[in-house]
Amino acid sequence: MKNTKIEVVSRYAGSIAIKEMNTGIVRTWPKCGDKLYLTEENIYNLVMAPGGRTIVENYLIVKNAEVLEDIEVATEPEYHFEVKEITDLLTNGTEEELIDAINFAPKGVLELIKDISVEIQLPNMNKRKIVDDMLQVDITKMIEIANTESSTEAEVPTVKTRLAKEKAEKRVEEKEGAKKTRSRKGTRVPKPTETQTTEE
Repeated sequence: MKNTKIEVVSRYAGSIAIKEMNTGIVRTWPKCGDKLYLTEENIYNLVMAPGGRTIVENYLIVKNAEVLEDIEVATEPEYHFEVKEITDLLTNGTEEELIDAINFAPKGVLELIKDISVEIQLPNMNKRKIVDDMLQVDITKMIEIANTESSTEAEVPTVKTRLAKEKAEKRVEEKEGAKKTRSRKGTRVPKPTETQTTEE
């Protein structure tokens, strides 16, 4: 078991980095859903690092029951919830199942419940109320804010495109102006002394 590689998955929306105790190796999960394959010793070193136990218990999923027992991380079934399971719970689960999940889930799952509720614009208003009341949030308001931010972000490329176009047009004008200047400088006007006349 000591050298067996164990899957460890992030369920945190941002980046996670933990410096292993004893080895000093930094283990990084850049985004939610990222996986590392670690030995039991690696995982033990993560748990022993400052703040490591909290992260492992709440924001990482160690996919091995024996190892979880060995490192003394008590888990409920909700500990193993990833994005797929939470999305299914919100869309297809019963209200009772949602209540149970919120009661027993680690912090990382609770944060994903909020995030995914906003992302899917949770249509079940009873479930919205459960999430609002139990997690002290306002999902409807969060959805409105997310939609407003999306609209603003959608306008940004248009502005960037317009500015880029104006810049390109200016460069073209400058090039054309430079060509005309060079053309005028390159034309040789004959001096009066160089003009030849023919007398008959």
